[in-house]
Amino acid sequence: MNPTTANPTTATPSPSSASSSPTLVTASFGLRRLVQALPAIHSIVASGREVALLVPDELRALAEQIPGVVAAPEISPSEQGSVEGILRAGCEEAVILDGSLDSAWLAQRAEISQRWGYGGLLRRWLLTSAVEAPKKSAAKGAGRYGPLLEALGAPLPESWVPSLSLPPALQEKGGQYLERARVEPEGGPLIAYAPTSEEVTAPRWPWKEFATLIRSMRKAHPSVRQVLIARSDELWPVVRIHEETARYYPVIGPDLSLPDLAAVLARVDLLVSPASGFLHLAAALGVPTVALLSRRAPAPPGPGHAILRGQSASGLLLFGLNYLGRNPLTGIDGEAVQLACEGLLGLL
Repeated sequence: MNPTTANPTTATPSPSSASSSPTLVTASFGLRRLVQALPAIHSIVASGREVALLVPDELRALAEQIPGVVAAPEISPSEQGSVEGILRAGCEEAVILDGSLDSAWLAQRAEISQRWGYGGLLRRWLLTSAVEAPKKSAAKGAGRYGPLLEALGAPLPESWVPSLSLPPALQEKGGQYLERARVEPEGGPLIAYAPTSEEVTAPRWPWKEFATLIRSMRKAHPSVRQVLIARSDELWPVVRIHEETARYYPVIGPDLSLPDLAAVLARVDLLVSPASGFLHLAAALGVPTVALLSRRAPAPPGPGHAILRGQSASGLLLFGLNYLGRNPLTGIDGEAVQLACEGLLGLL
C-alpha cells in the first residue's frame, strides 16, 4: 500500500462517489467525544454523504438519532465481530475522525477502498489518503477536524460548538418521562443534577455537597423544580442524595435508554454535573450547564455555561484510578455553585 498525503485543493473526492453507500465514520468510543465530534459529522453529512457511525453498543441508539446517520455498526468485543459489523454496513469510504490506530486497522481489515484520516507514524500505512494533522496549537476542540474535512471536500461548519436536535417524537417522550416521575408540568425553572460520570477517572463533586445544594435551592427558591439523573451502573451516590433530601425529588434514568435520557435532558432548564458525557450532551441539546470540573477537564464550549474548577484529591494513582477514594473533587464551594445556578436561571 502506498498511502498518499491528501491536499484539500487537489485530492478532494466527489461526494457522489460515496453516494451509493454510506461513509464509515469513527468518532469515538465514549459519549463525550462522540458529542464533541458532532460538528464534523454534520459537515460530512452536508457534503452529500450518508454516515455509518462506528460506536460501542451503549451509544448505538443515540448515534441513530443524529441526522444523516443511516447505520451504527457496533464495536464488538472481538475484532472479527467489529469487522463483520462494518462489512454489513457496505461502506466503500471511511473517515477516521478519532485518529486512533484501532479504527484505521478495522477499516483496513474490512477492505474499505477509500480510507481518510490524519496520518501518523503507523496509522498512515493503514490509510489510502493520509492528511497532515494540524499543529498542536490548532488541534484543540472540534476545530481540529478542519483540515480533514477540507480534504474530504466537506463544508466547514459555521460553528464548532456541538449541537444536536432530537426528532419531535423523541422530544415528546422526554415530557412523558417527567410526567411519569410526577414532576410538576408548570412552575419555576427545572434543574437536573447528574452527580456521577461514565468516565472512570473523572473526579466527582461529593454527594453530600449535592444534597446540601438541593436543600439550599429549595429553601431559597421554593418554586424551582429539581430532579436527579442517575445511571444504572452507578446508583449509590444518587440514592444517598435522594435519601438525604427526604426523597422529595424524583430520580430519573436507571431504566431509560440513552436517547430517552437525552429527551429528558432536553426538557430541563439547567444541568449541574461533573465531567461526564451527560454534561456535554446537555450542552449540545442547548441546555445551560454548571460544570464542576478539575483543572484540565474539557468544558462544554459556547455561551450559557458556568465553569467551576476544583482539584482532584491526592492519593495513590494506578492506571488513572484513585485508590484512596473515588477521586473526589475538592475546592468548589457549594455557595458558589448555587450562585452559578441562580445566575444562569435569572434568579438573582
